[in-house]
Amino acid sequence: MLTLCDYQILDQVHESDKSIVYRTLRSQDNLPVILKVLKEEFPTPEQVARYKQEYETIQILNLEGIVKAYGWQKYRNTVALVLEFLGQSL
Repeated sequence: MLTLCDYQILDQVHESDKSIVYRTLRSQDNLPVILKVLKEEFPTPEQVARYKQEYETIQILNLEGIVKAYGWQKYRNTVALVLEFLGQSL
């Protein structure tokens, strides 16, 4: 199975022109999570800023029924959002 960052990829659940979304298991505790990765190998500073803003907005919301943001991290030359997996399609 493919590994990305510290996550074991189970399957790809979505792909757009800007990102790829994977259903994964976090290696440290086997927690099912979603990884949303910028598709560009070398994203622009604006693309990275949008991902960071998305992460910060999700953290601020912190409401029941809204996906929780567990983190955001660099992966190779791009970034990934680590999001709660709610057990259903996005």
